[in-house]
Amino acid sequence: MAGAMVIIAGLAITFGCVSALLGDTEMLVDFIDEDKLSLEMTVPAIIAVVATNILALTSLGLLFFSLNRFLSIAARGELLLASARKALKRMGIAMILLYLTSRFLAVVIPLAGMQGFWADNALSLPFLFLDLDFLYLLVGVVLLALRQALYEGQAAKEEVRQYV
Repeated sequence: MAGAMVIIAGLAITFGCVSALLGDTEMLVDFIDEDKLSLEMTVPAIIAVVATNILALTSLGLLFFSLNRFLSIAARGELLLASARKALKRMGIAMILLYLTSRFLAVVIPLAGMQGFWADNALSLPFLFLDLDFLYLLVGVVLLALRQALYEGQAAKEEVRQYV
């Protein structure tokens, strides 16, 4: 199921990016939540589109496969193993990458390819990084903290085992 989700999301993002590179920017403009602004495919905009595509596919793939791995470990009741911590670490990193992807879509691509975007949003540009997508970043940090807690739990378990 995780593979199917990555493929579907990847195809949608890739189709939007490829169609923008070919001149039809409507789908990409819908992705970046701009109201029918003209996205010009300059070299920086093309680089931003390609980087966003790669970042989105990487973060979604890492998130879905790590979540699948973590749930399979949790189903066996082996949360204190190193493999569970690795899966949590990958999930945390994927959530942080997902936040970066959303910021690329909302800020970097319009900044690189829309004339007047900087002038129109100069005062509010710092606040564009604090969106509802900021929750991706918070969840990613929480998952990394949970990974550390599992590590300390395993260390405590080993210490108790040595006393017995």
